[in-house]
Amino acid sequence: MNILFRIVIIVSYCFLYSVSLSCAVESRESIRQSLEEKSIDVAHIDQKRLKHLSEDEKKWYNKFQNGLVFFSGWKDISEDILACVEPEEQNKTKELLETLGIRIGTEWSKDNTIRRIDTEQLQNWGDMLREARNNGPTYLSAALEELSQEVDSILSQPHKTTHR
Repeated sequence: MNILFRIVIIVSYCFLYSVSLSCAVESRESIRQSLEEKSIDVAHIDQKRLKHLSEDEKKWYNKFQNGLVFFSGWKDISEDILACVEPEEQNKTKELLETLGIRIGTEWSKDNTIRRIDTEQLQNWGDMLREARNNGPTYLSAALEELSQEVDSILSQPHKTTHR
């Protein structure tokens, strides 16, 4: 009886593992398709954003992209992420990271009184991406999708207005 019980447990475990693995593969495929659609839709608009930055905004945008003494820039963060992505996903992930970098950086570089993305959000997103990277490619894809959706939501809101 004890051996039969163990066999049932092992077979059940193998079945559940295979089901969860197939769900993860399906989920990853749907995330990949969503990422592809978003990077294609916004790429042209995002390039236009760069052309409209003031000189001061360009300075802050470059700091965002290249980093500061104690903070990694978006380019370094993107390279770390790409190193953890499977080769067949790297081009699409690179496009998404470039798009996110432009969208986040151009908004963060604006004057503090009107920008919709602040430094605390950057730090939180950086922590989220580092944790996802450490947990593997599936988590990383999900984190990038979540970040992309959050940025979409933030940028669809009107700019802050401050009364002086």
